[in-house]
Amino acid sequence: MSYPDPQDSPRDFLDHLRSLNLDAAVTAFLHKQTRPPLYGRLDVDKAHEWCNRMDALLGKLNCTMGLQLAAQDVCTALSQLCARTIGDVETQLEMQKNSDEDAANKLADEKMAEEKAQLLAEQDEKEKQEKIRKMEQELAEMRGTASAPGADFQPLQYVQQKAGDGDEQDEDEDEEDEEAHSESAAEEPQGTSKKKPKGQVEDARKRLAQIVHTAPCAACVKANEKNCVGPVGQACDHCWKAKKSCSNGGEY
Repeated sequence: MSYPDPQDSPRDFLDHLRSLNLDAAVTAFLHKQTRPPLYGRLDVDKAHEWCNRMDALLGKLNCTMGLQLAAQDVCTALSQLCARTIGDVETQLEMQKNSDEDAANKLADEKMAEEKAQLLAEQDEKEKQEKIRKMEQELAEMRGTASAPGADFQPLQYVQQKAGDGDEQDEDEDEEDEEAHSESAAEEPQGTSKKKPKGQVEDARKRLAQIVHTAPCAACVKANEKNCVGPVGQACDHCWKAKKSCSNGGEY
């Protein structure tokens, strides 16, 4: 027996049910048409209430199917449609529940992370203040003001500032010394040398203790010098005059 499609032609399908005097089927179909919205957020209590009533009406419809065999096809189609609708609503409720739980967990995690960050910031600030307090106390003890009543105790920031001013003063003094040194150097005549005259150096060498080396140095051997003579611990006379290093010790 043919009948209108309940989804494509719901009004015609309802009229067909009424023509068969299927009151249970009519009531079930009308309730099915009031299902919760397919999209958007569901009212959980109302959705559960709708499912419970739909399930009860579906039970009555199944009983009608057994009593009226002539309308069994249309009742079977309606029963399957109502059962699928109940399943769709319950699935939608489950998805909404999972989404709410995920959102709640995310919110809890964010709150926990925020509290943790706040605790860390407070701990860092506490450690910073404690470090400053200890530094100020150490400075006070070094200056002998920790236990002196009425002593002029200067905060750490002021002490650091004074230390910085002292460094700048030292730098200024160094610059002044460099300028004075440059000016004095500029006043000296060009070409002057602080090196002692050669005659004075030679006289000074002669006044030192002399030694005749048993093994002539390489320069004396090469020059066929009879004796390799010179001050103790210094270059021999031959190497000194040649302005060369001596293998028997010392430089020219």
